[in-house]
Amino acid sequence: MDIGEPINYVRRPPGIMHASDVYAIYVEGESMLPKFEPGELVYVSEKRPARIGDYVIVQIKTDEYAEIQSFIKRLAKRTSTTLKVEQFNPLTILEFRIEQVHAVHRILSMNDLFGI
Repeated sequence: MDIGEPINYVRRPPGIMHASDVYAIYVEGESMLPKFEPGELVYVSEKRPARIGDYVIVQIKTDEYAEIQSFIKRLAKRTSTTLKVEQFNPLTILEFRIEQVHAVHRILSMNDLFGI
């Protein structure tokens, strides 16, 4: 998934109406079924901290010349040297070296979106 230029603009739910660090993306692929469907719109915060168990956008850059790749996954574990994320379809844990991790952005929950 490439998070590049905007392709559209969407309304923001009340809980994030004035947040400047939020963007929305459409889900691609089936690796997180049944949690996220292909084509589903999700809102993502660049600044809200991701905790273990949160759904995230993880951005990976494998070397200085590579393009950034983005994935929707569930944060499983974070150490000083590795980041582990889970996908559901097929069920597996992916592990990235910390120096490969460009960013981790938290996917916002319904509670976040509606200010509960």
